[in-house]
Amino acid sequence: TCSCVQGRGVVGGCEDRYIARPPTHAHTHIRGRKGGNMESEASDAVEKAARRVAQMLQYPEELDKVEQLTLRIRRKKDSVDTLLKTSVQSQLDDVQTGLDLLRRSIKDIEDIRANLKSAEQIYLACQELEQHSGQIRTLNDTRHQVRTTLTQIDRIFKLPEVVASLEAELGNDDINLLEFHHTLSGMEFCRDQVLKQLEQQQQNLQASAQAKATSRQAVDEYFVQVTVLAKRFEQKLLFEVTDPLKMVLDEQEQRCVQGCTRLVSVLRIIEREEKLDAKLADQSIATRPKELRKKLFRKLEDSIEQKFDATLFLKSIHRFLTAFDKFYFKDLETAKDILPACFPPEYDIYQFYLHQYHARLAVTLNNLMAVQEIDPYEIMLLLNWIPEYNNDMKNRLEVDPSEFSEQLLGCGENELRANYVNILSNKFKSWISNLVFQDLELWRDTNKDDVKEPQELADGKYYTTTPIMLFKMVNEQISAAFQPGGNEDFASILLTRSVDVFNQFLREYKESLLAVQSEYREDREQLSDAFVRHMFAVVNNSTRSKGLLDDMKSSVGHHISTDTSDFKLLETQMAAIRKEFDRLAMTAVEVLQTVVFQDLLSPNLFPELFKLDWFESKARRKPIKTIIATLQDYMNESLDRMEEEYVGPLFYRLFRQTVITYIECMLKKRTELETEEMRQIYVSRVLEEQTLLCEFFRGFEFSMESNADIENAIGNVAAVVACSNSPSLLTMSLKKLRNEYPDIQIEQMEAILCIREDFKSKEAKLFVRTNIVEAAQTDVEHSKRDIVFFRDVKLPSAGGGLFRRKQEKD
Repeated sequence: TCSCVQGRGVVGGCEDRYIARPPTHAHTHIRGRKGGNMESEASDAVEKAARRVAQMLQYPEELDKVEQLTLRIRRKKDSVDTLLKTSVQSQLDDVQTGLDLLRRSIKDIEDIRANLKSAEQIYLACQELEQHSGQIRTLNDTRHQVRTTLTQIDRIFKLPEVVASLEAELGNDDINLLEFHHTLSGMEFCRDQVLKQLEQQQQNLQASAQAKATSRQAVDEYFVQVTVLAKRFEQKLLFEVTDPLKMVLDEQEQRCVQGCTRLVSVLRIIEREEKLDAKLADQSIATRPKELRKKLFRKLEDSIEQKFDATLFLKSIHRFLTAFDKFYFKDLETAKDILPACFPPEYDIYQFYLHQYHARLAVTLNNLMAVQEIDPYEIMLLLNWIPEYNNDMKNRLEVDPSEFSEQLLGCGENELRANYVNILSNKFKSWISNLVFQDLELWRDTNKDDVKEPQELADGKYYTTTPIMLFKMVNEQISAAFQPGGNEDFASILLTRSVDVFNQFLREYKESLLAVQSEYREDREQLSDAFVRHMFAVVNNSTRSKGLLDDMKSSVGHHISTDTSDFKLLETQMAAIRKEFDRLAMTAVEVLQTVVFQDLLSPNLFPELFKLDWFESKARRKPIKTIIATLQDYMNESLDRMEEEYVGPLFYRLFRQTVITYIECMLKKRTELETEEMRQIYVSRVLEEQTLLCEFFRGFEFSMESNADIENAIGNVAAVVACSNSPSLLTMSLKKLRNEYPDIQIEQMEAILCIREDFKSKEAKLFVRTNIVEAAQTDVEHSKRDIVFFRDVKLPSAGGGLFRRKQEKD
């Protein structure tokens, strides 16, 4: 080692205490031993130790660690020595245990050998008894028969006493069923054995049929109480298990345990009787087979049927589903988790309950649907309930409902949906008709003491509940379309039906408005005093309906992607419905216009214009002022009570109709103009009243097309009347009028000329046809203005002649 260290550069100073030397005595001892293997192993160990020390002390500065390394190696050596000692001790213990087992085995073998010798000696001693084995067997059988006979005789003589005690015990609730059955089975066995022995004896004696019958009758009469008792006990057993679920689901734990114990006792008795039926199947016994297992299952089927009929047959789908949730899955979970521990495995009681409950549920549902006229609401309840039922079957019971052969509803879900749609469509027709009829009745209610007015909101606007009820009906169906019981086709059909509902409502409601409009023209007294306010409500309802329509579209958008063709089609349909609500509102505006002008056409208003008094200075403005005051009342009320959206169209119509009615009054020629001076007074006052009307209507802010044409219409007619007698100037005035209003008719121009004092009917006709009609045929240029005004001006003839006023259509 020293040389190795010096070879690595250690010069001098290497102390002997730092040099690892192998022990001399050990080395000498190894060399002195016989055998070269031990000597070579010792030599190898020394070399390995030297290399190990050389690796640990490669540098001079590492010599300071010699003591630490020595202590570490000693600790490792002590650990290895301990392990070796433990291993050697364990091996010694195993050897000692093996030696003990060997000693005991030798002793056991000696004992067995001794026992075999004893058995051989006993066998040799029994060889003499083999000759008498038949007699011994016969004696044993005889003794057994005697003992059995004595037992049967004892039972026979004690039969009345035992039957009486059993009858008394049968009435107790805490009867021990197993002991009772054991005693009763013994008596039945005794009876069967007596009958068997009697039959054998009669066969041996070759008795007559009458003797056989007499003997058997005597035995039957003696054991009749046993037979009756057996039937009563059988009924009690089946009654005990009428509702096993109730027996094992008692709220009190102690009673629940008692119920389970009693159920198991009944099932053990049934199984014993089943074994006896199988054992005695080849014997002709009158009371066998009892088939208690079959009777048990029939009893359970009857019990389930009664439970369903009593609990679920409630003549209401809603009440049926409420009762169903209270017991159905709870019972089946009990049948799955608890009953299999009480019933024998071959009964497969869970599958029995599962199939019976599902089948009975299907029967109950079909009966329920057959005995009543089911409405759409209940159909939707069923359609939504079926997916819930299937999910509960899968999640709670781990059963696939498709495995059952019975259909719950007796028909497919698609058929039920089709039935829902048909019933709903028929009901919608009657609901819409009733909804429209209710409003119509309010409009026609002439009860002066109890005037039924529409509802008034905080802003003073009138509304009714009609749109709310309408959209409530439609929204319920849209909600139903996207419930779990529906599908894409079902949703599409219901959305289409909803659009049809709106169209039917709008059509019938508009027809009702037109009907009351006609009635108002004929006799306003046959309509309600609040009729005008109801018309305001109709107009406002249209605005409200458009808002509800937008809400409905937004609601549908939560269920259908807005990019789909179905939603785009629905958008188109709703846009059309929105326009129809606008048209409905405009129809109500027309009705309001009719109401206003029925008042304006009453005495002291328009009929007073252009009479002789009208030319007088004192009364000349009274009619027009009254007309303006009446219009102002209606228009102010419209501003307060009607939605702003339709106030402008109403005011425009009133303005237009006022001017048209004024011109019609001019054409009626209530006072003949005798002189040109009178004609000029006539014209000045017409222009004055035109100014009053225009200033009045300008006081209300509404913007409609062709206001200027309406404002100037009276002035243009007055210009023709005021024109000088010059034919050329008069012709120019008429042409100007025709250019401004291309729809003016020849007869209307003739009537305007007839207002003048210098034109009679024939002269006016000749002048217009000569200067206007013939000249118009040669004119190259025609007016390109598209104005519709004079078409609605009614000529002063009975019935209106060729120019009846047409209803303005929007």
